[in-house]
Amino acid sequence: MKKLSAIITPTWNNEDYTIRCFDSIRKNTKDYKIIWIDNGSEKESREKVKKFLDENNVPYELIQNEENLGFVKATNQGMKRAMELGAKYIVLENNDTEVYDGWLDRMIEVAESDPKVGLVGPITSPCDSWQSVDNLRKSHNEFSDLPEYKNNPEEYSQLIKDKYRGSVVESKIQIAFFSALIKKDVVEKIGFLSEEFGVGFGDDDDYCIRAMKEGWKIFLAKDVFVFHNHRTTFKSIYSADEIKGMLNENKHKYKTKHDEFLNNEKIDLPGYDKNKQILVTFISHSGGISGGSEKSLLELIDGLTARNFYCTVIIPNRGFMEEELKKRGTYYEVAPFRWWTVKDSGEKNSVHEELIDSLANVFISLKRINPDVVYSNTSVINAGALASKILGKPHIWHIREFGEKDHGLNFIYDFPKRARYIKENSDHIIFNSNAVKNYYCNHIGSENTAIACNNVPAPKSGKKIKNMFLRSSSFKMAIIGVIQEGKGQKDAVLATGGLIKEGYDVELILAGNVEEKYGKEISNFIEENNLKENVRFLGYVKNTADLIKEADLGLVCSKNEAFGRVAVEFMLASKPIIGTNTGGTAELVREGVNGFLYSPGNVEELKEKIKILLNNKEKIKEMGNAGLDFARENFSDEKYSGKIAEIIKKACKDKENKNKSGVDYENLIMQTMKRIVRLSEDNKMKEEINNLDKQEIEMMRNSKFWKLRNIYVYLKNGIKFALFSPGKFLRKYLKK
Repeated sequence: MKKLSAIITPTWNNEDYTIRCFDSIRKNTKDYKIIWIDNGSEKESREKVKKFLDENNVPYELIQNEENLGFVKATNQGMKRAMELGAKYIVLENNDTEVYDGWLDRMIEVAESDPKVGLVGPITSPCDSWQSVDNLRKSHNEFSDLPEYKNNPEEYSQLIKDKYRGSVVESKIQIAFFSALIKKDVVEKIGFLSEEFGVGFGDDDDYCIRAMKEGWKIFLAKDVFVFHNHRTTFKSIYSADEIKGMLNENKHKYKTKHDEFLNNEKIDLPGYDKNKQILVTFISHSGGISGGSEKSLLELIDGLTARNFYCTVIIPNRGFMEEELKKRGTYYEVAPFRWWTVKDSGEKNSVHEELIDSLANVFISLKRINPDVVYSNTSVINAGALASKILGKPHIWHIREFGEKDHGLNFIYDFPKRARYIKENSDHIIFNSNAVKNYYCNHIGSENTAIACNNVPAPKSGKKIKNMFLRSSSFKMAIIGVIQEGKGQKDAVLATGGLIKEGYDVELILAGNVEEKYGKEISNFIEENNLKENVRFLGYVKNTADLIKEADLGLVCSKNEAFGRVAVEFMLASKPIIGTNTGGTAELVREGVNGFLYSPGNVEELKEKIKILLNNKEKIKEMGNAGLDFARENFSDEKYSGKIAEIIKKACKDKENKNKSGVDYENLIMQTMKRIVRLSEDNKMKEEINNLDKQEIEMMRNSKFWKLRNIYVYLKNGIKFALFSPGKFLRKYLKK
């Protein structure tokens, strides 16, 4: 038999799944032999499967165990038999999978494409596995174009087979063994699965790492799809808590066992010269570009890149930000993390474990990138600050919002405590306006703080300008930004209604995503006052340049705007501004020079200021020109990117000087741990951490008891140490 493939499948009851699996193999595979290891199934179940195989002339051997030995030992029985048979390829196939036309031929092609390819895996249906189509599409750039899975596995298999024929992606991490091809050369070199992992979980991760240590490559075949009913057998034997416990324990095992290999993982950044460039990793609070913070980040990346900095970005989700980063050739990673805000106060007690998960995800990406400086782009994310502490990297925190006052955010800490937290976890703090700086510095002082007003480039219209207003004769006003209560759009709508009653021909456009409750309130007013021809929602506008160019007047009605980027964009288009006399807007608008100010909520005052311009076209032109001069003078690239570049250089130099004087690394670990547990309401956990001393840390590092030694690894490397309930986990082991 030429190039025999031995397909190894352990089973325990669940005969219907097994038959479906074997039937799919029978229909879609050639040159194979199934090595079926029955792990102590009931006789009726076993006989039913055997009957199917015999009646359909399926090539197989049965290894019969009297009791359930678990996945690892049973698989090893099959692997040993496969080697005795001289199989060239060993395929581990769970009995709750289904395969489709050409699946194995294609994986063999991948295995033979390079002598160093040792293992090959497919992609799979939506489940917890990182190889599922949903997870791959969200978290891995190479798979972002995967079509949506519509619950028809055979159809989906053919779709990706046709679309990606011949496409492969090298995996820098492990593949799961629900369906995996292993070359016999790999088995000859590194042996079988490690039985220290008990009944299962972690054995596949361990095996892949052992293979990578020996120089073998691991590939995913993008054009091979295998359906998987995730953990069917395990779920029929063990409870959810038992499975979670085994997962966590075995994950500890293989991470401890391969700590040095895992923590030496680095990436190659194209064009990066560590001797000539400062490497900065930005933590963006969003993968989209719906607000000024994201736009300002992209402009900062442009400015720093032009100054020979090397910029990388971590984003929490996929979105328009990816498209912009790809245009720039900027390296980025998607690492899911959450904001340190909550919907209501009752959520604060339960959020700390999610934040620790966020810390782990960001830490892993930062560890891989290994930047010189970590830069958190807004105040709503704290994972970058903690991860940089663990890594011993300088951290810069750019505060671009008030938080509570402008966006109505509810943080896990009250404002004074949050401000102190930001100070404690930052080497430098940058604010985008005097108003925001004063808000914070009243609590933390001004040491190591700076103001860097955003560089706002002039809006560029598209090639085809689309008219957005309805009438050429009207006086045209626009307000741009997320439509929510804090942005105050209702002031503009009410003022517009008042002007119409006085006989003025005015139009108002509201551009931005709509917060449902506030949007409905405005819509009802428009409906009740017959303003549909005068006030319109435009939705999110990716390029607002055409709207700004067509408008006569820009409005900024926010109750507390931190900076006022939109106001500057109107100025750069030579348009006057009417804004609120609060926050950053009050720093931008010079009363009677480049616009007017009014008190938030004072609709009558706003209406009267608009009327001044309605009745004086020359004033519009005069204010527009003054605004253009003001914006060009104050919001340049040099005053933004240039200033921040100097702050980054200083942070690196300060860190270098600290290292020369000697860093108490163990103390740094403990201080970081204390910061982490402040997220928890578990007072006993806090007490355990605070009672630790260096001798106990040393004892943990050298302990022969792997769980204690493992805690040290997590303390040192910042990997997710809270896989168990943090309080329970630490109380159980730190007193040993």
